[in-house]
Amino acid sequence: MSKKITDHGVFKTRQGIDASVQINTLDTLPKDRYILALTRLAVAIGTGRPLQAFDDTTPGNKSMGCSWGLCDDHSRTWPDAQDHTFPLSFVRDGRISTLASKFPCPMDRRTPAQRDLNGCFYSCRVFQANKKEPAPTRDEALKLYNDMITNAQKGS
Repeated sequence: MSKKITDHGVFKTRQGIDASVQINTLDTLPKDRYILALTRLAVAIGTGRPLQAFDDTTPGNKSMGCSWGLCDDHSRTWPDAQDHTFPLSFVRDGRISTLASKFPCPMDRRTPAQRDLNGCFYSCRVFQANKKEPAPTRDEALKLYNDMITNAQKGS
């Protein structure tokens, strides 16, 4: 049975397990929305957002996030419902459920050839920082973001 698609103006949803669960018809973040998210994060970093990261390994509650990465889970980074897997839950309850990105995070050390379906935790400049490769400074993070924004706008 086909699920009904509902047009909400800037995004469309399909019904999930029941009518109360509405899922974005997009599976991944579109390039223009990715560039906008990168820009928001660059501005936040440049205006003093502190570097914070968490890795909750509590059974049944696995989650992680980094204030300088695409895994940031703050509504200032993701203020638009169309960027969420559950956009109506974002509008109604403020639930952050960002769409997956097929584009890289500036904090990911992997080259394009190394990227696959696995997550970036083990190649993250923040989560895997050490003496040899410390977490980026604010200036280094801004350069990574600006380079990635420029490359994305050029289409590479």
